[in-house]
Amino acid sequence: MQVDNVTAGKTWSGQFFAVAPRLTEQLDFYGLGFGTIAGSGLYVRPDLTLHYANKGLRVTAQDPISDDANLPDMVVSYSDDIPNFGYTLAATARDADTGINSDLDTELGLGVSLATKLTLGNSSLHGSIYTGEGMGVYSGLCTTGALNPGNTVSCDAENGDLVSQTGFTLGLRHVFTPKLRGNMRYGEINVDNDADTSTNIKSANLIYSYLPDLDIGVEWHNRSETTLPWRQKGQEIEVMAKYNF
Repeated sequence: MQVDNVTAGKTWSGQFFAVAPRLTEQLDFYGLGFGTIAGSGLYVRPDLTLHYANKGLRVTAQDPISDDANLPDMVVSYSDDIPNFGYTLAATARDADTGINSDLDTELGLGVSLATKLTLGNSSLHGSIYTGEGMGVYSGLCTTGALNPGNTVSCDAENGDLVSQTGFTLGLRHVFTPKLRGNMRYGEINVDNDADTSTNIKSANLIYSYLPDLDIGVEWHNRSETTLPWRQKGQEIEVMAKYNF
């Protein structure tokens, strides 16, 4: 439901809005935001999200992912666009489980992110970076190497302390003809845990507008590690057709 500048319901998270408009096009739904703080944006959808948006400012309060949180998960972001360049700066705060006292102990996790897009003629350069503690459940990479929103301790804490992580993405989009466009992207996450977890995903695609409302495309992507139980490491080829209506 939306009334003026306020939106409430089960909708996109504040982290998703902080990065998605600046990213390259991808066909792989499960790699869409990997390397950003919104890497889980497609499958971590809080039951209740409240957005207040006014011009470039967006303030978001979300149903906390952690069952033991005492506060909503909060996101504050600011976006601006100048000729050929746009950016979004965001801060996330959440009550994260530390795994102490039967998983009832929590600690404030903080993260910051920056996403940018630079347009150069028929091409555009895309980049983003984030860092923070207790952000694993939103970035899509847990310290165990597999996402499980119900087990935020494995995502965000180790040995009773919140785990910090940093991620970044680099992308290039080019329009070859009015009907043909392509994207190349690299995303990486590094976790400051005992195992020094590091994962990256590389992808490249071509998308052809076969009809005004019908796109077809093919994408190659390569995961250095398993990021989800059903998203194994290695190379994949994906094809798609999308009809707009």
